[in-house]
Amino acid sequence: MALALTGWLSSAVLTNSQANDIVLDSPLVGSNENGFVLWSLDGYCDATFIYEWRWIDADGFTVKAYYRRAPAAGNDNLPRPEKLAMFAGEKMRLIVITGPGAAKNVQYSMSWQRVG
Repeated sequence: MALALTGWLSSAVLTNSQANDIVLDSPLVGSNENGFVLWSLDGYCDATFIYEWRWIDADGFTVKAYYRRAPAAGNDNLPRPEKLAMFAGEKMRLIVITGPGAAKNVQYSMSWQRVG
């Protein structure tokens, strides 16, 4: 699935998330879709945990940039105010760094808007 002009994607409700669990991956930027993209991340967790929202290079492994957050239990919102110049094969990924533990729920969604 290629990155549409605008979009929204939600994770399933994850229970007992642990370190290195991938919560959500965006679609890949398509081969003819190079350009600037605005991103936003919204979600909820039953307990405090630490995550990274990563910008993943086209090789699928290299992290070009990331935000690390430790939100309190409850709602979380992280808009990225700057435009990211993204290229074919790149994506955004939300990954757990330290999990909230047993019987705790995590759910996030990301939205995007291509702007050039």
